[in-house]
Amino acid sequence: IKDRKIGFYSIDLKDANGCKQSYREEIKGPEFPLNVTGVVTDNECYGQANASIDVTAEGGTSPYEFKWTGGPGLVIDSEDQNTLYNGEEYTVNVTDRYGCSKKHVFVLEPRNEILIETFVTDVKCYGEKTGEIKAVISGGSGDLTPKWESNDGSYECIGCLEETNLPAGKYIFTVKDNKTGCVITKEV
Repeated sequence: IKDRKIGFYSIDLKDANGCKQSYREEIKGPEFPLNVTGVVTDNECYGQANASIDVTAEGGTSPYEFKWTGGPGLVIDSEDQNTLYNGEEYTVNVTDRYGCSKKHVFVLEPRNEILIETFVTDVKCYGEKTGEIKAVISGGSGDLTPKWESNDGSYECIGCLEETNLPAGKYIFTVKDNKTGCVITKEV
């Protein structure tokens, strides 16, 4: 008997002498098809390598074997991945106990680098407030919030790209990408 579904099957046999014997057997197998899903956690900033993919295999018949291919940072035989780069494609092939397999492709969206260019005009004379600072920003997701602050905490301007009438000192320029959470800082 071939090509039977999962379940119990019975057969009654009778020999030439009229003796009867009944047999009952179970054909086992997975109740559901093998399915692979995953949750991707992207890197916050360009160039980081801590994006992750948390894979879940269901159905089929456990145990499962995981084989990964794709971009850098992979642990080939691991179920989950934790040191991945954005802008790459990663594929997992999951095989169950009986050799049934399912492939799933994960694409980690690229992150654009946040670029900061600063321009400084030094104070002309001791004690004056004639210093100027200016920043030009680009990249990231495009939804960026700039902030200037003094190193000693006495000055702060959120949303500012250019400031004038400043005393001599160190200033910190911070850009936050509001979409990804990436924060880049530059001291001038």
